[in-house]
Amino acid sequence: MRVFSIISIVIALMIGGASAAQKTTTAGKGEVAIATPSSESVVWIDGVSRGKVGHSRKFTSRIPSGPHSVRVRTVGFEDWNRQVVVSSARPVDLLVTQTRLDNDALLHLQKGDAFREDNQQDQAVDEYHIAINQRNGTYAEAYIGLSRSLFARGGSEDAEEAAKTAIKQKPTSAEAHTVLANLYRHLGDYDTAAKEYEEAIKLGRGFSPEGHTGLALTYKEIDRIPDAIREMQLGIKQNADTEPLLYYLIGDLYEKQQDTTKAVAAYETYLRLAPDGKLATALKSMIPQMKKDVQVDTGRPEKQ
Repeated sequence: MRVFSIISIVIALMIGGASAAQKTTTAGKGEVAIATPSSESVVWIDGVSRGKVGHSRKFTSRIPSGPHSVRVRTVGFEDWNRQVVVSSARPVDLLVTQTRLDNDALLHLQKGDAFREDNQQDQAVDEYHIAINQRNGTYAEAYIGLSRSLFARGGSEDAEEAAKTAIKQKPTSAEAHTVLANLYRHLGDYDTAAKEYEEAIKLGRGFSPEGHTGLALTYKEIDRIPDAIREMQLGIKQNADTEPLLYYLIGDLYEKQQDTTKAVAAYETYLRLAPDGKLATALKSMIPQMKKDVQVDTGRPEKQ
């Protein structure tokens, strides 16, 4: 019997929301290198956060060839946005230059997001409230962040109110509907959660990594395993391997479908992406036995 008990808290620990992204259809991969003004700069590619760049102040990755949107946020500066075309023929080098902010409300929103991503939720809540007050109570993006931070520190009722306020102020916000769905799923209201996730996916025109992942976890709770696998596959694809945990989650779903071969493949992908992850030790001890079980079931040695 496995002892993992993380699924119920996955969404609260995951990425802090995403915007619409362009699809890439060209085969192959190319290298993109982004030089930023600060080690604290955060990079988004196609609406998915790649995290802080770190001491090198440079983000480098191989991504699918084709068009991509790039956003860089450094607290205290205007966001830097570019559309780039990546090719396997030559690397793309981007030098980020940013203009200092002249907007106190946006500055406090940025500070709130930074505190939240560092799991300093009390400070984040304070910054979001300041941002909202400076906009006379009308700031949907700050309410979304506030809801996430309140939920992270256990205030489900206040978090729900903040998420609903964000939706009221910006009904077309896919992220706001996703945040509300996360709350309903946490409370066990799976029907309402599913409807909110579906609305988020619709508003995102199909692109909603957090929405697809949340819907998958919701379907798992109501024993719709094939639907859960479909949604998790979409979540994995749209997250572009930035969330190794999703491979553990889909492996768990494959096990529930008694597809041990696919489960093993998913767990091994988790280990490749997160060799020192929290689940790595347990998976390394579990996978060999799963492979032996496959050999017994099929009656033939597993291919190496």
